[in-house]
Amino acid sequence: MRKNESTWLEALLSEAKRKNWCINAWCSTCGSLMFRNELLARAARHAAVELPPHGLRRSGPLAKNLDPENLQRCCTAILESMATLPESMGRGFHIAAVVFILKDLHRMMWPFLGVIETALEGTWVGEEYKALQEERVGSRERAERHERRQREERRLAAERRTKRTEERKAAIEARAHLKAERDLRRRAFLDELATLAPKTRIERLLNDDVEFPIGAVPADLIPDCKDLVRFLEPDTRARLIKTIGRRRGVWAPLRKDLAAIESAPEGSLS
Repeated sequence: MRKNESTWLEALLSEAKRKNWCINAWCSTCGSLMFRNELLARAARHAAVELPPHGLRRSGPLAKNLDPENLQRCCTAILESMATLPESMGRGFHIAAVVFILKDLHRMMWPFLGVIETALEGTWVGEEYKALQEERVGSRERAERHERRQREERRLAAERRTKRTEERKAAIEARAHLKAERDLRRRAFLDELATLAPKTRIERLLNDDVEFPIGAVPADLIPDCKDLVRFLEPDTRARLIKTIGRRRGVWAPLRKDLAAIESAPEGSLS
């Protein structure tokens, strides 16, 4: 009786191989409708399920034209026939077709997966189904690991972005703090210059401990008296000329006066 029960499925598999029917589960051209619909049609006849008048049309999946109860009966008939398939069918095109059917049954009988395992227990087809299940679990675990890695990478990337933002903010605040302190020191230095006599002021600008360049000194604190620079020591005048350099503005006339004094005959300064 087992042999007779599997005859229709064996015949279908042989016909599918002979006619080269598509058994690609993800075929975007035909969707393997020829094989899928013929499988359900023959299972329906074997299970005494009456198909709707338009049930054998090849324009769409036959499974959509069956109510859940009749679809379940057809799936059960397929399972019973698969359980009796000889091991000689477990190679080449036939094994690919069997795996194709198992995947479809797994999808159509999702709420009743235990029925598949029970019906195929102890058969080579059942071993193939177990291998598929293990592959699904492995794929799911790989997908979960990948998703965990993605989440971890996104978390680390967010942490790096936050850290960079905080570092930039801290650097800006540190620069602002340094500038504020420097501005306070500059203000104190300028206040000190304002209290000094013009000659002493110039000498103070040339001290090595001065933090600020003479360009930071406002025009109102720069002595412009020609007679004043005559009383500076020669080395002080030379240092002042070097310090002024090519600066323009209010420093240019002072540099000019200093240069004129330096180039004047020694007796003319008296």
